[in-house]
Amino acid sequence: MPNKAIRYFLGLICLANAIGCSTTKSATQPTVQRQEIAQAAPTNNVSEAIQDQGVDNEDAPQDVPTGDVGDVTDANPIPPEESVAGMHFASGSQAFRKGDYAMAAASFQSAVDSQPAFYIAQYNHALAKLASRDIDSGIQSLERTLQIRPYHTHALVLLYQTLKSQGRQSEAEQLVTKALRDHSDRAGSHVLAAHQALDRNDMRKVEQESRSAIRFNEREVEAMRLMGIVFYRKAQYETAKFAFENAIVLEPGNALLHLELSRTYLKLKDDEKARQSAGRARSLRSDLGDAHEIFGVLSLKRGDKELALNALKSAEDLKPTNPQTIIHAANAYRANGKLNDALERYNKALELNSSLRQVYFNRGILYLDGNFPDMDLIVRLDKAQSEFDLFKGSGEVEGDLKQRLTDYESALAKSRKREVRKRERAASKAREDDDDDGLGDPSEEDDDDGLEDPNDTDDEDGLEDPNEADDDDGLEDPNDTGDDDGGLEDPNDADADNDDSLEDPNDTAALADELDALDEE
Repeated sequence: MPNKAIRYFLGLICLANAIGCSTTKSATQPTVQRQEIAQAAPTNNVSEAIQDQGVDNEDAPQDVPTGDVGDVTDANPIPPEESVAGMHFASGSQAFRKGDYAMAAASFQSAVDSQPAFYIAQYNHALAKLASRDIDSGIQSLERTLQIRPYHTHALVLLYQTLKSQGRQSEAEQLVTKALRDHSDRAGSHVLAAHQALDRNDMRKVEQESRSAIRFNEREVEAMRLMGIVFYRKAQYETAKFAFENAIVLEPGNALLHLELSRTYLKLKDDEKARQSAGRARSLRSDLGDAHEIFGVLSLKRGDKELALNALKSAEDLKPTNPQTIIHAANAYRANGKLNDALERYNKALELNSSLRQVYFNRGILYLDGNFPDMDLIVRLDKAQSEFDLFKGSGEVEGDLKQRLTDYESALAKSRKREVRKRERAASKAREDDDDDGLGDPSEEDDDDGLEDPNDTDDEDGLEDPNEADDDDGLEDPNDTGDDDGGLEDPNDADADNDDSLEDPNDTAALADELDALDEE
């Protein structure tokens, strides 16, 4: 038996034991890997309902027959590629992946015209319509899919989510009621009910309906995903990881599974695996903003600044009104030396949510460490102190963050005092110079050429002698504990600030908490 098959077999047994589902086979035997279909871009909040693959596992054949094609049936849900319907289906999938949704919809419609029972092509037609933002046509196409296949899991869930996104809540609720009434013995109806319970944050009901779905179909991937979410919400992260990993064995092209696994790894504080899973999710589905965001934040933390910026730009494009996403993008711009772009985004995040006090802290670090060529040094340092004052005034500062803030303010005050003293000394020396040639006497310590004697230990260039312990560039000597790293503390510091806008960047679970909060909103 191949290793993959062994892993699936053992995993299925363990998963069944973990969630209490029956291992009794349904009337239709479990079958092999699903046939891949096209995936859609999001329509409002519909994106998380759209799956990458869409043949009901309980109905997929062991081997798709080839040759002449009769009607599409349970034994033959996907026509051969050389058939008329198969060729149109392949053309539609290719067009979809190129972003030509009009061509994709036309090709899928031709496949349905050739084989009216071809419910997968009808479902893909709906995806193409939704991707092109033709919502009404997408809804109609989903309804036609369910006329052919009333218990099709993905069509049920996608129609439910689309109706909700259009404010048609009562129709969405009626869809659930009808599915459970007419097809209570099918997994798809219970998956739909589980989604309804998830919307209501009724995790007990989510678990109950997901278990029912798995009892009717042991290979129902969406039910496994929902069970993983239940374990995640219960903080049973190892069990959640196991559920998502086993579902991925069945459906490796499902981007949502990789995204959920990434969030779970964050909770388990395994940053690299979380980053890898998020990377797979974003490669499978370019429309998943959370996948880009997790990948970007973790790439920034490991020092891949350009890669992080590219990912967080994508996250920002997909989530332009999410202030936390904007902060993460700002941090990436700051790390890449694009200070004005960073400042613009910090300001935008605060406009979106005035209670995000970490913006003050981040802006303070930006002014303290950033090199703004057109900004006077003292002005810049004063701005940094003003931001720190706003941060302190907006709430209690405790623990390690309080000590870091004290260190920043101490370095800032020291740098400002030296700069003021140097300017006063320069002005005093200029007044004492009584030469009439406009230049200082070369025998004097201070020449009137606007520059100090190179033998002087303190240059009037706004910066101290590099031989001194503390340079007046607004930053402490790199040999000190505070580094000029764009707002990042010494990596040898026990509590480094890793530009992820979180108070304790080593607490990677905090990023997952942020995303959980966004889901709840």
